Amino acid sequence: MNPLVKFMLKKQIEAMVFAVQDGLTTKEIAVKLRKPENEVIDILENLTQDYEGRGFKIVADGQRWKMIVEPEMTGLVKELAPMEIPKSIVKTLAAIAFFNPAIQSNIIKIRGNKGYDHIKFLQESNFIASKPFGKTNKLKLTDKFFEYFEIKKGEEKYLFKERKSQN
Repeated sequence: MNPLVKFMLKKQIEAMVFAVQDGLTTKEIAVKLRKPENEVIDILENLTQDYEGRGFKIVADGQRWKMIVEPEMTGLVKELAPMEIPKSIVKTLAAIAFFNPAIQSNIIKIRGNKGYDHIKFLQESNFIASKPFGKTNKLKLTDKFFEYFEIKKGEEKYLFKERKSQN
């Protein structure tokens, strides 16, 4: 293979693997680039060696190739990387934000029993704090919520009013 063609193919594969968090199969890459799978595999193996000893690497995870942070570096970067929050949990968080502070039993009435798991996740992620309140809990947004969503304290209720008036 022409060295310039190989260089460009290597850059393309590297970019693809970097861009797709869940990884890509060799077949997906080969189809996208219109190249034989064996060429793709050779380049992926070459890239794997290139990233040896760095803070991240390219690995084969089952049938999928992906770029990951070296395991010994995950603690360092965990706080820096933006968290992906599932849509269902965001809806629970929105309900809490609307009533802030919210009564947990009311949130469960709105979101159903899955709300308990959502609230646990939100507490562990430090988006909300919980304090006992009678037979239930009072849920309150934390500073992390306001920082993460770039909202000033007190503005969370107005966001919902604006949204409602736009619809």
